[in-house]
Amino acid sequence: MDPRTLATPFEGVYAVGDATVITLAHSMPLPKAGLFAEAEGYVVAERIAADLTGQEPAATFDAAGPCYAETGAGQAAEIQAHLDAD
Repeated sequence: MDPRTLATPFEGVYAVGDATVITLAHSMPLPKAGLFAEAEGYVVAERIAADLTGQEPAATFDAAGPCYAETGAGQAAEIQAHLDAD
């Protein structure tokens, strides 16, 4: 599977969510999280729509999204993570 396009070796077949294994730059797998599955779904939908309309698919998956951490006293922090960065 191509980690940028989510295309499998089978023409017209893509993988998203738990069906994917995306190895990051530090050799660890991308965490199985809903926010990544959702982002993968958008990429695949855009690529399929481009194929169906005769356009060149351009959407790619970048393993980016928010991570949340409880910091205590009823507070939390949001960190924007780009997990595939070198």
